[in-house]
Amino acid sequence: MANNDLTWIDQQLRDVAVPAHALDRLREIAALGDRELDHLIRAQPLPAGVMDRLRVIGTQADVEVDQELQHVGLPDGLIPRLRRGMKWQVWRTWLAQVAVAASLMLALGGSIYLLGTTMQPLGAVGDPHNNVVQATPGARDAIPPSVVPAPGINGGKSSVVVVPTPHPAPLTPVPSPNESIVVTPINSPKTANHSTSDNDPVPDNRPPGVDVLSQMYSQTPDLRVIPSLAPHGVSGPRVRGYDLMFEQVHGVHPAVQPAKNSLLRESRVPIWTATSSYEATWRAIRSRQPLIASQVRVEDFLAAMDYDFPPPQSGELALRTAGGPYPFAWAQPTQSLLQIGAQAGKFHRGLDVGVHLTLAVDASAEMLSGGRWDVARRSIADLAEQMTSKDRLTIVVFDGAAKMIAQYADRQAVVSDIIPKLNGLAPRGVADVAVGLELAAPLSYAKPPAAQVDDDAPARSNRLVLLTDGLIRVDSATLARSKKLLAPALAAGVALEVIDVRADVVANPQLRELAQVASVEVRHAPTLHDLNGRLRAAIAGRNQVVADSVSLKVNFNPEAVESYRLIGHDATSIAGLEPGQLEGELRAEEAATALYVVELKPDGSDDVATVELSWREPGSEQVHRIKQPVGRLQFAPSWMETPLSLQTAAIAAETAEILRGSYYLQNVPRALDQVADLARQANPALQNRASFFQLKSLIDAARAARISGPARGA
Repeated sequence: MANNDLTWIDQQLRDVAVPAHALDRLREIAALGDRELDHLIRAQPLPAGVMDRLRVIGTQADVEVDQELQHVGLPDGLIPRLRRGMKWQVWRTWLAQVAVAASLMLALGGSIYLLGTTMQPLGAVGDPHNNVVQATPGARDAIPPSVVPAPGINGGKSSVVVVPTPHPAPLTPVPSPNESIVVTPINSPKTANHSTSDNDPVPDNRPPGVDVLSQMYSQTPDLRVIPSLAPHGVSGPRVRGYDLMFEQVHGVHPAVQPAKNSLLRESRVPIWTATSSYEATWRAIRSRQPLIASQVRVEDFLAAMDYDFPPPQSGELALRTAGGPYPFAWAQPTQSLLQIGAQAGKFHRGLDVGVHLTLAVDASAEMLSGGRWDVARRSIADLAEQMTSKDRLTIVVFDGAAKMIAQYADRQAVVSDIIPKLNGLAPRGVADVAVGLELAAPLSYAKPPAAQVDDDAPARSNRLVLLTDGLIRVDSATLARSKKLLAPALAAGVALEVIDVRADVVANPQLRELAQVASVEVRHAPTLHDLNGRLRAAIAGRNQVVADSVSLKVNFNPEAVESYRLIGHDATSIAGLEPGQLEGELRAEEAATALYVVELKPDGSDDVATVELSWREPGSEQVHRIKQPVGRLQFAPSWMETPLSLQTAAIAAETAEILRGSYYLQNVPRALDQVADLARQANPALQNRASFFQLKSLIDAARAARISGPARGA
């Protein structure tokens, strides 16, 4: 805008009449000094809850505050302006370095020239008979930013960005506490307008035609840091016939033809039960936070589902298989799906007398971060399902104060009364562990209320679990007081366990010191799966692992199978990073599942594959094995006839593939809508399962996040 325009606008504004009372008020404010203004501002009341939130922020370290702020959404158009500013800063730095390098070169060159003209040593610069190249100081530092192609991580195209000097990094999704400062390949996922919807979708004020999730995917990561890469995924065999280049470039498993090499007939399947990626994706989509495609793991989505496999009739494990059509529009007509599941049996507690378990649960505002409160209350609901008629549960929640939610409650009371109370509780304030233990520790060994006394029943064993976010900050006097509060409980035979539910593994020294009072270690349980296992072990009195060193492999028959492809477990084959473990453990009633896309030969053999499951009992070296054939007749002819477990797995896996921006779903229009339609058509018995209902809610929330506009592929 020209200066003349600004002058004209200023003149027009000066002609606007100001109300008399406004001028009087402005004169009063102008007459006030700094102290008077400060006093008036201090007297203004703050909205409810602000002080609690400020106290929480005051207890956080700089790194944690930085992580919280990086989740805050930025206004539209701000990130492009920041990027332009950073680019100009980089080029300005480079130009300055070029100027310095040129000055040094001229100065040094002039000095050498003067020396050469006076001394003329053999091989000097300018000697036409000795072609000596003189290195130029500063030249290496004067290289401008450059982008070099590099293999992708987890699929997508990647680049190694070389920056001459450190510069302000763009605002990006929250990095992991274990990030390291490196020059790193950056994943650029394929465009994926994938979204997810909730029953109560969050309104969005962005202009029409904007795909929210596409904007999330397109955010440039910080070029100087990457999240710590945990080993996961499996790499294909390094043998002739396996398209290793495809795996490296696209980050997904290629279709494998078992007839090309005898070594390709066998496929190993990781025993995977982690669900952290599924939970993080659900939270990110519901809160409209950036969704990083490479962190969406298909195997986590599969592990989060309840397949309701029949339990083993005898022994610890059982094999379950199911086959059916590949029902999506982007699938080839000759392709089918094959599901293979390993189902663990129930845990038998024996003739115990029951447990009185006291939970001291952190209900501070910090538990809202990362969905930790939601994980805690859902784990307590799962715990109720594991209680026997002899078990009793006492629950104390604490922030700055402590409150007893239940005392000596049986399973029925927990389900009907306690769980609704926890669902209606809103975490707030700052956690005071000492206050929580002051109430919970005496309750852990107190005699049951008169109404709960049963003279014929032997005394129950007492256990106390402290469940917190792991970042307690107390002075030495308060810590000593907490230890003193635990002493009578430990003397009464109460078993103590301390559980940290934070998503990182950074240990808190004060929490560790508190746990060492009972000579125990702080247990880390960042996901719903992990916390369920910890609480189940607490109510049962011992670890509920029923099978260790569990291994699953599939031998495909080349006479029946044209090709097969493992869905999920995408490899991260970069230097120095080991693949994930193929063997694992299964707790009581847990299931691990794998999903394959299989292309059967039209006139091939009826014997499609042989599945082998092996494991050891905990503490034993004896290996148990189960072998089970998979026949062509096991593949259902239609989607409606497909077993419910396979329907669940197919919808969960394809949802993750879409959100991840899989190579196999490039240029597929409105893929998520097709998955949602198939989910609505699923068997009514499936609709009532909690895990499937939540998956449908995630899909709907993703679709709601996509605002109406040109379809660019769901």
